[in-house]
Formats: sequence, structure tokens, C-alpha cells
Amino acid sequence: MSIKKQGRKSIIIAMIMTLLGASFLPSIAKADHIIDTTKKGSITIYKYDGEEVEGLHDYPTQAEAQAAATAAVAAGDITPMEGVGFSYLKVGSVKQYTKNEGTEQNVTKIGYSLDAATIAFLGLVAADVDFTDADGVDYYTTTMLQGKLAAKTQTQVEAFMSANLADNMPLTNASGTSTVANLDLGLYLFIESVYPSNATSITAPFFVSVPMTDKAADDSYSWIYDINVFPKNQVQPIDIDKNIVDENGNEMKQVDAEIGESVPFLVRADVPLQIGRLLKYTITDTLSVGLTYDTGSYAVQGVKEDGTRVTLVNGTDFTFTQTGQEIKWDFTTTAMADASGLALYKLVEIRYTAKPNEHAVVGVPGNPNDITLEYSKNTNIEDEDDDEIITKVPVELPKVYTYAIDLLKFGDSDTANPLEGVEFELLDKDRTKMNVSQTTAGVDGSYYLNATGTAVIKTLADGKIYIKGLEAGTYYLKETATNQGYNLLAEEIEIIITSNEGTYTQSAIGTFAPITAGAKYYRDANQKHEFIIPAGLTTGTYVNFGRVNVYDEDGDPVTMYIQNPLAWSANYAMGVTNGVIVLKVNNTRGFLIPKTGDTTAMLLYGIGAALAATAIIGSVATKKKKKQEETV
Repeated sequence: MSIKKQGRKSIIIAMIMTLLGASFLPSIAKADHIIDTTKKGSITIYKYDGEEVEGLHDYPTQAEAQAAATAAVAAGDITPMEGVGFSYLKVGSVKQYTKNEGTEQNVTKIGYSLDAATIAFLGLVAADVDFTDADGVDYYTTTMLQGKLAAKTQTQVEAFMSANLADNMPLTNASGTSTVANLDLGLYLFIESVYPSNATSITAPFFVSVPMTDKAADDSYSWIYDINVFPKNQVQPIDIDKNIVDENGNEMKQVDAEIGESVPFLVRADVPLQIGRLLKYTITDTLSVGLTYDTGSYAVQGVKEDGTRVTLVNGTDFTFTQTGQEIKWDFTTTAMADASGLALYKLVEIRYTAKPNEHAVVGVPGNPNDITLEYSKNTNIEDEDDDEIITKVPVELPKVYTYAIDLLKFGDSDTANPLEGVEFELLDKDRTKMNVSQTTAGVDGSYYLNATGTAVIKTLADGKIYIKGLEAGTYYLKETATNQGYNLLAEEIEIIITSNEGTYTQSAIGTFAPITAGAKYYRDANQKHEFIIPAGLTTGTYVNFGRVNVYDEDGDPVTMYIQNPLAWSANYAMGVTNGVIVLKVNNTRGFLIPKTGDTTAMLLYGIGAALAATAIIGSVATKKKKKQEETV
């Protein structure tokens, strides 16, 4: 079944000649001209999400229209929409009349009289009247009424309907249908009053006539009193994603970092087109206990369709709060929209930094931070208790990994002879001393990196020290004091940790791609839904598009990549075990030689003795497995 593109506001109605009924009736048998005023009518709305189904707007019979819609649902071209609401108001009466329009014979037509409020609202004047009956009642054609209604905005019609106490239909069910029955005959004004918050097109206000005409197989016409209507919405995907960004702008889901090092995060969330009519649009970020938010580091921007970025302000556009590990941006929905309630921005971007801390988990499973986007499912909900909330999370959460050194100091080549109180310094790649603090009770390890720490690194009674909070890079352990009778290590122990952070592999399930500066990217080959990528990126920078199908400006698929699961190793044969570099360091005793004129022996730490000192370093290399977080 073919699909046609639609604009921002559109409507599909199954009808004969026009929505309001035929403006003139050449084929109705004479006996059928008379409307049965003893009858009541009904209107059933079939609500779908999808492009227009070709044929529904071409005035088929109701049976043909319903068959086309059913086939489109089965084919996946349109999807029934639950929870959509319509308001309706009777605004006039329908009349069939005969009028001489200068032809050789009179023309049978249908017209509509309106109440005074509707006439005033539409701005109808005497020149707009098509027919006046013997009682002085004016009637208007469908063309006239539709033209006047089309000139009104959604907001204006909503206000008119509310002021005149319009009734509400039941919300559409799981099949996308809603029915109002036992209607008096006449002309009804309909408006979509409750609709999806992520709708990019909504049903324009429309009239329905009860009765109206339907076409038969022999091309004749007859009155029908039970009307089927097929309006539609086009909805946009509303997603949220969160990545870690390196100094070059590359986006990643996994990085390694030192404790105390600020890690930059970027949150991108789609903004519902109808945000101004919503009660809720809130982004909540919950950091794991191993991460600390850098106070005051966040910046929020609204991103327009053309890529223009506007800085959003706390207290005006949103309210920021921090409660423990939770940081939250509760957006003011009306401030995010124009006067008609439509979004000013296509998406919001939030940037902030956080540091691994003393509680950071070493190795797997890493230190993630959960993030959720919550927004109202439908528009025009006045009571929070009735407001159904949609919650979205990223497909995969970003994680920060950190590493540790686990050192055993023993003497005389006997691991069962641990040496307590041996002192070390941890040096960086430039051999500059790094500050550490002792971990608090209940926290794994004995020391952690801390720029303001003053602790002296000493082996415990079991001969061990455990220093956490390292990242990929080069470090040195320098022994500065040892037990009496033992030699100091002659050289620092060099520790080189390597990882594959920031590497990508082409994959059919990939969501990352290196961009070309200035190029445009789309969600679909028809170039209908454009991605807005971060500003200022250079060619070759990897962006996480959050989906496997991305298209360029020519409509061609973009080659996609996955970020390689983070894996690490060390410069020793026994390597790293789940992020921990295991070292076993042996100390040997010095030579005993007598002092001149004294029988007391002393230790001489000479060159030969120093050469006897050894460091036995062992570890086991493993690769960290990537953990994929699924959406709810």
C-alpha cells in the first residue's frame, strides 16, 4: 500500500464528495432525498499513527476506506493509537434544498445553518450565505465553512470549544477507535483535544455532518447516519542518550580514568513537539556511588532545527536539583515552547563532569550512571494524578573504569614471610610523586589516588598494599624505606597499563560513525528526520547516533561502527586481573660485616647488596567484557 507525505497538520476522512456531505446530489433517487429526521447518528473515529494511506482521501465508500485502513495496519504502514481524545460540539443543522443557480434546471444541494456563536467565531458575513429558506434561516456551503475553519488556529478553536462547553469522546482504545452514539442530526465541530506528546502532526479541526452521503457500487448516493472518520497523527521518536566525550569530541560508552579526574558527559534528549502542552519533561541522572558530580559543572542548551544552540537558564527554563547521587533537570514546559505550545527546540543537550572517587569499583562492572527521561504521554492533562508518564532510558549506559595495584612485599624469597611497614611512593609517568589517601572503613583497598592526600604508603601486616584509582598509562613504584636488615630496591618498579579506549570496529549493529564536518545526517533515506550533531566537530570525529540506520545527504547508508569493549593489559607476563595489577616483590637481606675494632655486626648496603635485591612481579591478563544495558 502506498504512502503519501503529510505536513504538520493533516487529516484523512472517509467521505463522499466532502467531509460535510455532497454539496450537490446528482445521483440520489428522488425517494432518498429526504433526510429521516427520526433517526439518531453516530461517529466512530479510527485513530492511527503513520503516513496517509492512499485512497482514504479519494472519497471511497466507507467500506472501502475501512478495508484500506485495515490493510495498512496489517502491513505496518499505520499503527492504531490508544489514549487519543476528541472533543465535539454541535454547531448547526443540515438541510437539503433545491436552488436555481442559473442553469436550465434547479440544483439539489446540502447546506448548513449555524448558531450565532459559531457564525461570529468563523467571521461569516451576509455575502457568505448560499441559501436562505422561507423562515429566514441562512445556510452555508461546505466549501465556505471549511475555508473559514482552516483560517483558525488550533488554539483558537480549542478556546471556542471550551467556552461553549464541548463534550469529550472516550479516549481511543487499543484498536485506536472511539465512538459517540445517539447523536442528534446536525453539524458537529471536532477537535483533537488529547493527543500524543510526541506528535509532529495533529488532526486539524474538522466538521462532520450527521447524516452524510455515501457512494454505492453503482455510483449512486444514499444517506448514512453512522459515520466513520479516519484522522491520523504523525509522531516522532523521543529518545535520550548519554555518552562520555574525549578531548577531541569523540563519543564513547566506556573510558578509564584516575580517581579525582573529571570525566565529561554529554546528554542528548529529543524534545516533544507539543512540549508546551505537557505537565512533565524531566531528565534525572543518578550517579553510581563511585562517581562524584562536579558541583556547578553542568551547562544546558536547547538546540533548534537549524542547529542553533541557545543556553537555557536554571530557574527559568528548568529547575536543577541535587539530592545525594541524583542530579535532576525539571524543565518548565511552557518556557520550552512558543505561544501556541509548540517546542522551540528539537533537542536539549546537557554537559557536565563527574569524578571517580574513593568508592569507585575497580575493573568490572565499572562505574555507570543511570539516566532517565520522563515526559507526559498526552497533551492537555490538567491533573498530575491523571498524567500518564513515559520513561525512556539509553540503550546503553556509559561507564567509567579504573584500575588498581595489589602489591605483596615479602622477604628472603618466601611469600609466607610478608614484610610489614615497607614504604613506597607512587610516581606518575614523569616520575612526579602522586598523592594518596587511606581508604575509609568498608571501602576496598588500603589507598586511593587523592590530589590532596598526605598518606604514606606502607605495607600492612600481611605485607600488602592496594592502591586504587589508576587509568591507562605509565606509573612507578619507588621503595623509600624497608625493614631493618633488608635492602631497598635499587630501581623503581615501572608499571605500564594499556587499554583500547577510543577504538571502534565496523559493524552492522553499530551506532557510532565518524562524521564529515558540515555534512548532514538523517534517520531515514528520504531525508525527512535530520540528526543534529554536536557543534564544532572536525571530520573523523565519532558520534553516537543511537541507531544502526543512518543516511547521508544522498540517501545512502552510512557505515556504522561499534566501540570496542574496553580491554586492558600490563607490561608483565602475568598482567592484569579484572583491572588489578598484581605485584609480588621480594626483598633480600644485606651482608653482615664487622666494624673495625668492634665485634658488633652492621649492615652494609653497598652496590653488591643492591644488586642482590629483586622484584618478582606477577599478574594475570584478562579482557573486560562489555556489558550491554537494555531499554525499558
